Amino acid sequence: MAFIYISNEWFDEVKKRMETDEAYMKKAKGFTVKWCNIITDCPGGVDKFVLWEIEGGKPLSLTVEDAEAPSEWRKRPFDAKKYNFRATGSYDTFAKLNKKELGVMKAVTVKAYKIDGPMMKLMGMMPKMNSWVDLMAKVPAEYEG
Repeated sequence: MAFIYISNEWFDEVKKRMETDEAYMKKAKGFTVKWCNIITDCPGGVDKFVLWEIEGGKPLSLTVEDAEAPSEWRKRPFDAKKYNFRATGSYDTFAKLNKKELGVMKAVTVKAYKIDGPMMKLMGMMPKMNSWVDLMAKVPAEYEG
């Protein structure tokens, strides 16, 4: 069964797999982060704000909010007291990243994707981060638009 990408059902499946996928859990041991995504121009004319709180590789909480596009989230400065990192990009960019059609570094260099936060800390957690990204990419998804 495929899930609509970034729907509540898709997020629920990602969370479930974060708790049960043994290969992911082994690689994600010690992965603790507050990661925020601002996904712009989503289907339905909305922007999405997504906040993952992950501890030891497991999801502690997930917040997903919608706002009419273009939302004020696009202009909001990064708050390092609330989040460790924030990624901002369009739905199309996030979909290409999830389908592995585009790599993060390429997306950043062509300014399709922006990451805020301490880059040295991010580089140190890339193996754990990549295991999370790979897990999400394995969730069967249908893409709109």
